[in-house]
Amino acid sequence: MNRNKIPLEIRFWAKVQKTEGCWLWAGARKGKGYGHIWVGGHMQGAHKVSWKMVHGEIPEGLFVLHSCDNPDCVNPEHLFIGTSQDNSSDMVTKQRQCCGEACYNVKLTKRQVLEIRTSPLINARLAEIYSVSFQQISRIKKGLEWRGVLA
Repeated sequence: MNRNKIPLEIRFWAKVQKTEGCWLWAGARKGKGYGHIWVGGHMQGAHKVSWKMVHGEIPEGLFVLHSCDNPDCVNPEHLFIGTSQDNSSDMVTKQRQCCGEACYNVKLTKRQVLEIRTSPLINARLAEIYSVSFQQISRIKKGLEWRGVLA
């Protein structure tokens, strides 16, 4: 049967597994585990659709955020509206930001950071050797980056 002939609410809730806490999306997923569903000819985030069905439209420029930090949760009580800054602040508060070698675009290893911190070479030379900016070398030496790596 054509998915457009089945009401969104029926299609949506058929893909939700309710637990005591999170309501887990059992349908299609995209990057980082977020659920998606076809609505009006395009894919929309399942958590956003859940918000809209229960609370109404998402205000312009705002996002639907998870208080439970579970990307496949669509429980409307675990969702809240916030800005991009709110999302970033929540991530930092809950220590979910990537650190060190866990980051996908990291250029240095812990071993290299230790070498930089203990090297007698000037920052400009270290920047050339490790193919990073002078500013990054300076921030590493001052302990402003890679704080968890101690020399």
